Parts: sequence; C-alpha cells; structure tokens
Amino acid sequence: MTNYEHSQGGRIWLVWRDEVSMIPVYKTDQLITCSVKLPDQEEFFFTCVYANNLAEDRRELWEDLCHHSDSNLFRNKSWIVAGDFNEILEAAESSRFDDMGRTPSGMREFQRMVLHCRFSDMGFQGPLHTWCNKREEGVICKKLDRVLMNDIALLRFSSAYSVFEAGGCSDHLRCKLQLLPESEKLRKPFKFVNVIGSLPEFLPRVKEYWDTTPRLFHSTSAINAREAHDVLCVKQQVTLTNPCSTSIQEEAEAYDSWLHVANLEEGFLKQKAKLHWLEVGDQNNKSFHNAVRSRQAQNTIREIRCQDGRVVTKQLEIKEEAVRFFSEFLNQSPVNYNGTTTEELQKLLKFRCSDEDCRLLEAEVVSKILANRLKVLLPRVITENQSAFIKGRLLLKNVLLASELVKDYHKEAVSPRCVLKIDISKAFDSVQWSFVLQSLEAIGIDQAVMEKRFKYHPRCKELSLTHLCFADDLMVFVEGTKVSIEGALSVFEDFAKWSGLNISIEKSTVFMAGVIEEERSRILRNFPFAEGNLPVRYLGLPLMTKGMCKSDYLPVVERVRNRINTWNCRFLSYAGRLQLINAVLMSLVNYWAAVFRLPSQCMKEIEQLCAAFLWSGPALKATELSLHGKVFVNQKKKEGLVSEV
Repeated sequence: MTNYEHSQGGRIWLVWRDEVSMIPVYKTDQLITCSVKLPDQEEFFFTCVYANNLAEDRRELWEDLCHHSDSNLFRNKSWIVAGDFNEILEAAESSRFDDMGRTPSGMREFQRMVLHCRFSDMGFQGPLHTWCNKREEGVICKKLDRVLMNDIALLRFSSAYSVFEAGGCSDHLRCKLQLLPESEKLRKPFKFVNVIGSLPEFLPRVKEYWDTTPRLFHSTSAINAREAHDVLCVKQQVTLTNPCSTSIQEEAEAYDSWLHVANLEEGFLKQKAKLHWLEVGDQNNKSFHNAVRSRQAQNTIREIRCQDGRVVTKQLEIKEEAVRFFSEFLNQSPVNYNGTTTEELQKLLKFRCSDEDCRLLEAEVVSKILANRLKVLLPRVITENQSAFIKGRLLLKNVLLASELVKDYHKEAVSPRCVLKIDISKAFDSVQWSFVLQSLEAIGIDQAVMEKRFKYHPRCKELSLTHLCFADDLMVFVEGTKVSIEGALSVFEDFAKWSGLNISIEKSTVFMAGVIEEERSRILRNFPFAEGNLPVRYLGLPLMTKGMCKSDYLPVVERVRNRINTWNCRFLSYAGRLQLINAVLMSLVNYWAAVFRLPSQCMKEIEQLCAAFLWSGPALKATELSLHGKVFVNQKKKEGLVSEV
C-alpha cells in the first residue's frame, strides 16, 4: 500500500503478511490511515505519518488527524499513529532548543493536535533523540519519530512498547513496535496501601494475627466503589418506589458506605499513581487511573540486550541480566585507581572529631537515628562551597554565587578567566568504598592553589574560592590560561587515583572570557573540552552574564505549559486543577523567583496560562477566562504566590 496517487515519490509504503488484513481508509501525501485486523483480535486503526519539512504544510496533516479523531468511524476505537512527524513535542526533545530563543509555532500546533486527539506516547526503549543532522559543527539532535496512542489504545494495548535503534545509513533511528507481547503472570512485591491503615478494624486484626500468620499480604479487592455505588442506586430506586423512613435510612447508610469506599479507592489510586500533590476527596479517580496507565506504559522494561548480544523479553531473564550487570559494575575497580592511606588524608585535615562527637555517633545502628545525629556534625565538617543536603545551606546560594562570578563574561575587555563545568562519570556508582571509609577518618581540603598548580579566578581570589559543588554537580573557577586548566585537571587525576572517581571529559564544558585567541586555541587543542557559551543551565537555572531577556525565561514558561498541556490533565476536576497550580506550577515559578527578578512579561504569561487552565482545562481557551480569571490572579497576588515587577 503506497500513496503514489498523492505524492510523486510515493513517500509511504506499507507491507504486511498474509494473515493480517489491512483496509485503506484515508490517504494524503503525508499519511496513510488503514484499518488493521490481526488474527483473533478486534480491528484497530493505524496511521503511518511522514510529515513535510515546512510548518505550513504540516498544518494540513494536523487538521487531517483532528478530523480523524472527530469522525464517528474512530469513536471508541483503538488508534495508533506512528512515523516521522518532523516536529518536536517538548523543549527537551531538541538538543539546541535553548539556543532558539523562542518557541516555534510548529511545535505549538503539534501540541494542540496531540491534546485534541487525546494522544500519549507509547512506552519506548532507546535514545530520546531519533534524528541527527550529521554535521561536525553545529550538531543538532531531535526526537522527530514517535508512536502515539489514543486513550482507547492505551487501555487495550497496555503492554505495548516500541524500540528505537540505529538504522545504519539513515539519519533517523528505525522503530520496532511490539503491540501484543507475551504476557507473564508475575508475583508482585508487597506494597502497603496507606488507606488500609484508616480502616477501624485494621489495628485489631493486625494485633490478632501478627504472631499467627507467617506472611501478611494486603488485598484491595474489598475496595470496590462500583459495587457500593450499585447498592446505593438500588436503595435510591427503592426509596422512590416505596418512600418510608426505613428506605430513607437504608439509602443514607448506603450513601455513607459508598462515600467511605470511594475515598478509600481514591486514596489507593493516588498512592499508585504517585500524584502526591493531588488531594483525596476531589473525585479525580479518572485522572488517577490514566496516570497509572501512563506511568506503566512509560516505565516498564519490556526487553533488554545482554552482554552477548541476545535480546531477552522474559521478566526473569531481564532480572538476571540486570543483577549481573550491576554486580559487575558496582564491584569493578578503575584501572587508574591506586587508593590512598589515612595518613595521607590526615595531612590535609583541618577538622577532627572531638571525643563528644565520637560518643554522639558511637554504637548507632539505626540509619535514621545516625542521620539525625550526623546532620548536626556535617556542617562543621563539609566546606561551605558544598551545599548538597546540608542543613542550613541552599542550592540557590550556589546559583547566586555562580551567576555573580560569570558576570561580564560576554565582554571582551576583561582579564582572562575560565569556568569548567565538570561531569563526574558515574559518581555514586564508581566511588571506591575504601576511600569512603578512609575519608571518615580524615577529611581532605583543596591544597591545589597553595601548591601553585593553578591561579585563582579573578573574582575568587579574595574569597579563596576554587569550586562550587552540589552532589556530583561541580563548577571549577580558575584563571583563563592553559597552565591553570592543566593544574586543575591534575588535581582531578590525583583525586581519581585516590577515590576511583574520574571526570567525563567529553561531557564537561569550558567557558572562557577575556582569553586571547591564541591562548584559547591552545586550551581547546590540548584539552578535549567542548567550548560552551553562556547562558548555560546550572542546577536547573540559567547562568546569565547580563539582564534577563525572553529567551532566558522561556524554559520556565515552557515547563509550566508542558505540565498542564497534557491530555491526562483533561480529567482533573476544578479542585484538582487548583491544587496542580498551587502545589506544582507555583513551586516552579517560586524557585526561579528566589534567584531572579522575573520580568513582568514573564509573570503575565504564566498568570494567563494558569488562569486559562483553571477555568478551561488543558485547552487553554482564553475566551473562557472572563472575570473569574482576573479574580483568581488578584487573589494569588494577595497570597504572595505571584508578584509584579
């Protein structure tokens, strides 16, 4: 089946086996839609897409898909759409989105079509990006190829998945679909359902059977809101047929029983869906159900490639391969690992635990108690340029300080300076335990500057600051010369020999300012760093060298839009949408506002998005905002959740 009649080159070819029945339904130069009938299966619709390069031409494709969705032929039918859409759906799907400075109109039109048709991505394995421009300079990678399913198909093909793998000569990855994988009945691990604890008979039953029952498994079969609702309907019918005090009382009891079971079911679904921001009692069960299905489709591992090249699909084989891989990986020792001694570390030691500190930590085996006691000690042990998970220290301080240090990097008339954004390869997996244990006896400090391996960054000399650290996210500030960068890397080489932690040069970036062209060339020639340009993301926020413009605050607006512009949010009640705004969306905005003075235009866009979502849902119809939206925005200003510049 081809579309030669609509395209001179016959852009789409469909081939199938004899046991499969395929009937063409609709064709254009950009798509072929057909009805598919598999053996012993109900028919479903499949659309193969090859979108044009121009956004104007793709509008016809989006309109055709929307017309498909609105057609009676597709109503309550499973529908799968796959192919090259030549457009990204979210900002993260383009490696150079931050450099664009604006949101392409084609992406907005694609999002509206996906929302209108209630599409969601089929769970997939493989790289996020499926296309590359194959250029040595200015390389761009995007996710242009995908498989979309409507909500009926998501329910019917709950185990379906796709695999994106290298296609050889093509600049796209090839895609393999598995609609009906062989099902396995597996025993699920025990998970405690929180709502069971609210049942009045829970504690007495636990007390009675705790010692007599060898294993305790929960059952959610008793949480059946549908059955309780059917009983309530019967009681209501009886009341209307034969009104009396007895029937009224029975109806009231049935209503209380249904309300109780419905809340239990909603609490169970909330825990399963992991939508912790959404409160129970707002009748968002449908949203919970769809969130559970979506999470299962996206997160389940369907197949895995073994070390010998075999692809296994059985859950037991996947488990064995995962255990083998991580057992080898977590126990391997790097080639350049030499280790160190406590005496060598003690030469760098400034802090020593007092007798009181040692007694505080002595003989504690309960991790929570030990953690509570350690958090009192750690702020004195760990230097102030490390802010991860230390009581009283905020990661925002790192962002503020880093933003101040890269100020004026866009100017040429500044002294040579350099920032290294370091990526530590597999930081939490490859660290050697011997180094960790020895570090408990001796805490090292940075002596590199004192040994004159490199010189301070011009803005860091008075602070004696060489680096900022948050967990494994590291930024090093040095003078912008080859000698200083070489000295800084020699420190990491020594650190790798001691700890087993190596930096990933190919994932690390260097930012330079005030460096003459000859010195810049020497640095890039001798060290395989990628040269970066500011602004760059650090701890989720941009490091800017000058005032904020629209391209700088575009990521936060896009995150707000992507969070609400999903078909699953369509099922949220009014109270659920309000909770999403208060608990999630405003948290994103407040995180940025804690560091930057967001422009008034940015706040205005976010307010308009939130207000339109509250009153009209993900469709974001501005015409329905009316007076209620203005009242909402004013109320949020009074509560301090939004601000004006």
